[in-house]
Amino acid sequence: MGKNDYRGFDMVKTGQNIERLIHEKNMTYQEVANRMNVTVQAVYKWRKGKCLPSWDVVDELCKMLDTTFDGLIVRRNEET
Repeated sequence: MGKNDYRGFDMVKTGQNIERLIHEKNMTYQEVANRMNVTVQAVYKWRKGKCLPSWDVVDELCKMLDTTFDGLIVRRNEET
């Protein structure tokens, strides 16, 4: 799998997870962006299901949001 190979993943449901987890942590999108060293626009794209975070960011995002890879990233045909 390439660095940003998203085949097999549901970007919309993953975005919903990201949005829910950020909300549960009472964080702003700007705080997430600052901690992940990305732009706030990138965070908006993740939560809207326009794209997924790069795989090198996913591990840190999981730690920050106190979740696992499977708790954050939704594979296609999975229910959340």
